[in-house]
Amino acid sequence: FAGIRTFPLIAVLGNLSAWIGEKYFPHFVLLSYLGLVVLSAVNYFAGIGRRSGITTEVAVFLTFTFGVLIHFGYYYETVFFAVVTTLLLATKRALESFATHLSAEDLFPFLQFLVLSALIYPFLPEGKPFYGLDLKSLWKFIFLVSSVSFIGYLLLKVYTSKGETKGLVKTLLVTAILGGTVSSTAVTLSYAKLSREIPSLSSAFFLGIVAAWTVMAVRVVLLASFIAPALLKPLLLLFLPFVALTLLLGLYFYRRERVAPEGGVKLKGKLNLKNPFSWGEIAQFTAVYIAVAVLGEILKEHLGDKGLLILSATSGVVDVDPITLALADMYLQKRVGIKLVLGGLLLAVISNNFFKALYAYLFGGEKIKRWIPLLVLVNLFYALIGLLLLRVI
Repeated sequence: FAGIRTFPLIAVLGNLSAWIGEKYFPHFVLLSYLGLVVLSAVNYFAGIGRRSGITTEVAVFLTFTFGVLIHFGYYYETVFFAVVTTLLLATKRALESFATHLSAEDLFPFLQFLVLSALIYPFLPEGKPFYGLDLKSLWKFIFLVSSVSFIGYLLLKVYTSKGETKGLVKTLLVTAILGGTVSSTAVTLSYAKLSREIPSLSSAFFLGIVAAWTVMAVRVVLLASFIAPALLKPLLLLFLPFVALTLLLGLYFYRRERVAPEGGVKLKGKLNLKNPFSWGEIAQFTAVYIAVAVLGEILKEHLGDKGLLILSATSGVVDVDPITLALADMYLQKRVGIKLVLGGLLLAVISNNFFKALYAYLFGGEKIKRWIPLLVLVNLFYALIGLLLLRVI
C-alpha cells in the first residue's frame, strides 16, 4: 500500500494540496485527505486476516499532514514530529520487547496519576496558604520525582528481565546505575548482601554501590537544576569533584582485587525495588516533602540559615529528593541565597551516604566492611572541603 516511494509522494501530495487550496480551491486539502482515507480503508479491509493494527494507515495520514505543514512554514515542528514518527516505526521490535516485560501493575498507577493530574491540577488553588506551601508546585514536584524514578525502574526491569549471563560485572554495574536512579539505598543494601554470597565479586559489588551513590548525586543536581536552572553550573562545580573522588576509590579497589571468572556464577539474591509510582510511595514522598517544606519555613524564620542546614542534614538521612526540591524552590523565589542551597544539598547527600554506609557495613561481606569506612572518610573529607569552599565563594 505504501513503501519507500509512496510515503514521500504522499508528503508531496499534502504540500501541493495545501498550495492549491490556498491559491485556487479552498477545499482541495479536504478532498485529497478524503481520498487517502478511502484508499486506506480499502487497504485495511483487504488485509484483514493477514495482519493486525492500523500503523501503516496512521503513518499515511501523518505523512500527508507533514506535507501540509511544510507549506505553511512549520519546518522545525514538522521535522520534530517526522523524526518521532520514524523512530516509532523503526523501533517496532525493541518497543514490543520493552512492552512484554511490563505488567499492568507497573503501568496502571502511572496512568491513574496522569488522569488524576489532568483532572485535579487546574483546580488547585494559587498562592501559598500554609507556611509557604504551594499546592500546584507540590503536585509538579511529585510528578517530576516520581516520573524520573519510574523511568529508571522500567529500564531496570527490562534490562534485568533479559536474564543475561555474559559480562556479569558489566550487568552488575548497569543494574547499579539504573537502580541508583530509583533508590541508591536499595542498591547498597542488595549489593552488600550479595557480597556475602559471592565474596570473590566483592570488588564488583563495591563498585556498583559507589556507582549508585554517584548517580544519586547526579540526580540531585538535575532535579534542583530543573526547578532553578541557575543552579546547574554551581552544583556541577560542587558535585563533580565529589563524584570523581568517590568513583576513583571504587575503581581502585575493583582494579586491585581479582574478580572471579564470570562463567558459571549465579546470583541467588536480586535487586529488590518497589515500583516508585505506587500510591503508597507517592503518599510517602508527599508527606515527607510537606514536612520538610513546612519545617524549612519554621526553622528559617526562627533559626535562620543554620536551621535549614540542620534540616538538610537530618532529612537527607530519609530521602534527598524532598530537601532538594524545597531548597531549589526557595532559591527560585529568592528566599535563600545560593551558598545556603549548595551547602544544604551537600549536607543532604553526605548524610544520606552515611546512612547507606551503615547498611553496607551491617549486611556486607568482610571486604565490604573494610572498604566502606574508607568511602565514608572520602565523603566526610569532601564535605569539609566543600563547606570551606562555600565560605569563600
